[in-house]
Amino acid sequence: MFNSPTSNEEKFTQTVTNNQGEVYQAGRDITIKNFYKSLNYKEIQQTINDLKKRYQAAQQRQKKYPNDESFAKEIIDIGKELETRQKELIDFKASVLKLAADFNKIPLNTKRLKQAKAFFDQGQYDEARAILDTEKMATELSNLLAKKQFLKQANQQNKQQLSDKADEYYLKARLTAIDYQLTDRIKQTKINYQQALKAERKIDILFSYAFFLQKNNVYKEANNVYNEVLTKYRQLAKDNPSVYLPNLAIILNNLATLMGDETSRRKEVEEIFQEALTIRQQLAKDNPSVYLPDIADTLNNLAILIGADTSRRKEAEKAYQEALTIRRQLAEDNPKVYLPDVATTLNNLANLISDETSRRTEAEKNYQEALTLYRQLAKDNPSVYLPYVAGTLNNLASLIGTETSRRKEAEKVYQEALTLYRQLAKDNPTVYLPNLATTLHNLGFFYSQS
Repeated sequence: MFNSPTSNEEKFTQTVTNNQGEVYQAGRDITIKNFYKSLNYKEIQQTINDLKKRYQAAQQRQKKYPNDESFAKEIIDIGKELETRQKELIDFKASVLKLAADFNKIPLNTKRLKQAKAFFDQGQYDEARAILDTEKMATELSNLLAKKQFLKQANQQNKQQLSDKADEYYLKARLTAIDYQLTDRIKQTKINYQQALKAERKIDILFSYAFFLQKNNVYKEANNVYNEVLTKYRQLAKDNPSVYLPNLAIILNNLATLMGDETSRRKEVEEIFQEALTIRQQLAKDNPSVYLPDIADTLNNLAILIGADTSRRKEAEKAYQEALTIRRQLAEDNPKVYLPDVATTLNNLANLISDETSRRTEAEKNYQEALTLYRQLAKDNPSVYLPYVAGTLNNLASLIGTETSRRKEAEKVYQEALTLYRQLAKDNPTVYLPNLATTLHNLGFFYSQS
């Protein structure tokens, strides 16, 4: 069974830019225009194409020599590498688009920043990164920090230069983060973030660093940075709640999501989710169209957390039901955006109540509705939603398979899930072979009960 928490960097970025959507869109348009021309894109794409050829060649060798296990291992190894590179390409494009917004947001107060942006707009990311010369910037930063230390009174010009230096290192970090050819990409990105924060501990840079660490599974450090951001936002929201409460809620939600798997801290995590929920409910009173989706996200995350405690399933169900009501309402006006959320909540809710014998009909109804939505979504976007179709089919089969009179129906549902997972595992074995194995195990157990 799968549950889907929500943690969103782009939403934070859009809020920080004070709703200047036109700035973000302008940067996005330029970036898309030149993205496919970039050497970085071509290198990753060429690697993917080469791996696909190797994968096909390995499959041919395996067919010719079916008893040679080395070919099967080669196929798995190439498949893992191919999946990694495909994910890198997706992440690369998403990161470039977000980086375009940062270039348009940051004041270009130095020649170096202007040159970096010029290269970036042309899709010359290596050149943009090279302009932000690490050695030169390190020397400049050291000089500036020394100047700051010995000055008795802060100099405004020096503060501005440090701010610009923070921006340079910040963009250097973001550019390094999307250079997947670097063997020490994560390490170098961290170094540039840390240098930026030495220059100035800007709150948006802190958040971006925390999100980068969370995304790359550096959880302990991400937790520490998030808590620093949280402290800053609590003070800002205290002085100016109308401006800073939205971002405070985002930080709380992301921090709680980060901590959610720590069983020993569930009480603390719940309190953080509850605080985020309270803030978003308060904001939604004045602006429901903006903040109702956030309320639904937090309710979904909170329900996942407390639903793990069997004694609190009624509370979890109430949270799911409230999230579902909101998401259905939003989907009426904007189905393309919110129908996936409706399906997710239906599936999560069905997972919660499926263990109650008296509510299996209700759970099945939720699974069936979620399945209908996922099938509809998969018609337009199969690569994204077919895994959800397969997962929901597996959940549904597990539910109805316990009824003797419906065993043929359950078997058919299992077989459909199995077919989908075999198809998905063929292209992405690293991701989907575990799901295929789980479905095979479930089906085997199902047959053993005959």
